[in-house]
Amino acid sequence: MALPNISYETLVELVKQLPKDQKQQLIDEVLHAKPPELTAEEKIAALKRMRIDTPLVEGFEFSDRREDWYDDDGR
Repeated sequence: MALPNISYETLVELVKQLPKDQKQQLIDEVLHAKPPELTAEEKIAALKRMRIDTPLVEGFEFSDRREDWYDDDGR
């Protein structure tokens, strides 16, 4: 089914014309609508958008060893 090309403002005006019970049905449907499934490429793109590239301080070497972070023997 092809969706009509209407502006947001037009949609709002149409919704205002609905009876109160139909407005509530519409609200319930929108609130409980499932988002569309993302493809693998879309999921990867979303993860890449969340990534923050922070440059390290010059001369700083990152370590993922627990004892380097907490000055203990790693236990």
